[in-house]
Amino acid sequence: MYHYERHRGSLSWFVELDVTVVSDEIISILLPMKKLLFWKKMLCSGNLILCTLAKCCDARIFALAAKYHIEPHDVVRSSVARIKDSFWFYFYELV
Repeated sequence: MYHYERHRGSLSWFVELDVTVVSDEIISILLPMKKLLFWKKMLCSGNLILCTLAKCCDARIFALAAKYHIEPHDVVRSSVARIKDSFWFYFYELV
C-alpha cells in the first residue's frame, strides 16, 4: 500500500489509506511543520526584530525538530523542501 519515489531530489509519497484513519496523524504532522517553517522564515528575513525574536525561541524550535528526528543544523541550513521531506518521512514511518 505504501511506496515512495524520488523525483529530482525530493521525495514523493503515495499513500493509499482511509482518510478518516490518518487525518489526525496528518494534522499532527502539518501543524508543527508549519510552525517550524514559519520560524525559519522569520530567521532568514531581513527584519532585525523578526530575526531577534526567532533567535530567542530557537531552543523550542530545535526541540520540536528533534521530536520529528530532524537535526538542529538541518533546520537552519537545509532548504524548505528538505525539511518538508523529513516531516513526511517521519509520517511514513509512523503509519
